[in-house]
Amino acid sequence: MILSEKFYQLKETESGHLTAIQNGISLHCLENPLLEAKKYIETLPFKKGEKKVLVFGVGLGYHLREIFLKYKNQGTQDFLIMAIGPKDESFRDYLSLYYERSLHLKLLVSNSPEEIFFNKEFVDFYLSDPLICLWRPCLLAQKNFFEKVMSYKALRKKTYSSSLEKILEELKKKEWEL
Repeated sequence: MILSEKFYQLKETESGHLTAIQNGISLHCLENPLLEAKKYIETLPFKKGEKKVLVFGVGLGYHLREIFLKYKNQGTQDFLIMAIGPKDESFRDYLSLYYERSLHLKLLVSNSPEEIFFNKEFVDFYLSDPLICLWRPCLLAQKNFFEKVMSYKALRKKTYSSSLEKILEELKKKEWEL
């Protein structure tokens, strides 16, 4: 099924779930996106008592669902997942197909780095030292967006501009491999 733009399409996987193909890159595997997400979440270095996860890349949200289920299955009540990504076709499909409203999930989507880095909730969340989750297929398929986010430099001074600089420096140290 081809959607509004040529570089984006939804495709049914072997398991019957949908995946999105964006700029020639599948945002989730073509066999079983749920299993892929479960396996990926098992590799994340969750620490005991960790209750915050910052996810770069929304896609169709299979990995977000698995993080949510991991916390729920452990009986954790006060956890928060914040996911960042561009406001594009895959995000709109995630909202229409798979999104379930939850107090445990905060979506921060925009096509502007300024909206992300001048969002005090994001800055405070990042400074609380959450587990960082990089959904690599989104980082690759949405490379222009994530490059803008990672190269963003605040031009205006805000009360938390030193925090922004700290965030940018720390994120540059992460293994992005774009």
